[in-house]
Amino acid sequence: MPVRKTYFSDIREKAEKAKEKKAAFGPDIDLSRYAQHVERGKIESLESLSMQAKEAAILTGISLEEKERAGSYMQVDQSVVYESLNKAYEGQLEIMSTTDALNRYDWLEDYFWKSVPVDQDKFTAQAALNMTHGYFIRVFPIKNAIPCSVMPVGCRKLYQSERTQYYHRRGGCRTSGNNRLHAFEK
Repeated sequence: MPVRKTYFSDIREKAEKAKEKKAAFGPDIDLSRYAQHVERGKIESLESLSMQAKEAAILTGISLEEKERAGSYMQVDQSVVYESLNKAYEGQLEIMSTTDALNRYDWLEDYFWKSVPVDQDKFTAQAALNMTHGYFIRVFPIKNAIPCSVMPVGCRKLYQSERTQYYHRRGGCRTSGNNRLHAFEK
């Protein structure tokens, strides 16, 4: 069951009121200078990336062959371009965009926009008003370690691990031409 529409309406209402609110620290940046995102198409495998994107992915720590990985998620700029879950880990791990997770799990309402107030400043308001995926990782009770590579962009990252589970995640970022690539390995 997805998160309630009224919950999103409340978030949007708070964000609308704060969309011109200056940040407490740093320079006041004109956000209208930045272009809205263009949705990119999905790819079938990490091997089908351009040579420049492959190099950036490798430098960020991503294995293009996806050996010894439970799953992969890649986001270029604000578009989810690749999602993969190794069949051996089905039922033990979920990796998907935050947008998909919010459409699937109503209990995410208890976590989404709880760490940072949506109306803190125009930057958080902009993130709420123009949501561009982000990623969601959920680990179910398992006995084996799960290796995982994830490439997200954006500030909406949700991790949920069952109470008895622990997982380690390391990450990095690269720029490839005009594209931002962010990678995390679990």
